[in-house]
Amino acid sequence: MKSVSLGRAPGLSLDSIYAKDALAIVPRGIVQCRMGKSNRSREPAANRQALERQGVKVAFEIVAPGTLEGGDIVWLDDSLVAVGLSYRTNASGAEQYRSLVGADAECVFVQIPGVEGPDCIWHLSSMISVIGEKICVVDERYLSIHFLTELKRRGFRLISIDKTECGLLACNVFSLGDDVVCMIAGSPITAWNIRRAGFMVETFAADNLCLAGDGGPTCLVRTMRRV
Repeated sequence: MKSVSLGRAPGLSLDSIYAKDALAIVPRGIVQCRMGKSNRSREPAANRQALERQGVKVAFEIVAPGTLEGGDIVWLDDSLVAVGLSYRTNASGAEQYRSLVGADAECVFVQIPGVEGPDCIWHLSSMISVIGEKICVVDERYLSIHFLTELKRRGFRLISIDKTECGLLACNVFSLGDDVVCMIAGSPITAWNIRRAGFMVETFAADNLCLAGDGGPTCLVRTMRRV
């Protein structure tokens, strides 16, 4: 598995450590996003330049008036991708992304409730994480009954986070493959539920790296190829 370091770039905020958001993927290549958060507007171009200097081509770009952040995109399996409509990703950006996916997969839109106002920075990937084939960790507070019911109808197994751990990014879980997942320390009940489903759980202390910026382990990595 090849990894690429994006390195430093001028004019970026601390949010740029969350590398997932400025780029997205479709089966035909990498997409340069257009950020909905103003202080992150320089990230997509900076990340594109960093990748292309290392020989990784970015094939597509989201353009105005569309906004799209990679954290609002969750590939549920090879044939189904969900895009969250949020303060960061608008309808135009989501439609542009769906057109880039094309016939390669079904693209569904998920309305993210604005219960915490425009300052809420959580993306869809902090509300649902795919950890295995048709197995997801979900935060049911933010996902509609329709969406959850549809996932179950399609055969997905849903592991709900414990309600006492909702504010700890317990749902932001990163799959390392081979039934091993990584999550932030401090959500033992959710971690136990994931272990009961047959997974090995690795945890790390991330008060400053993740909790301070509301970005979990899935936010720190931009996967550029799905295997």
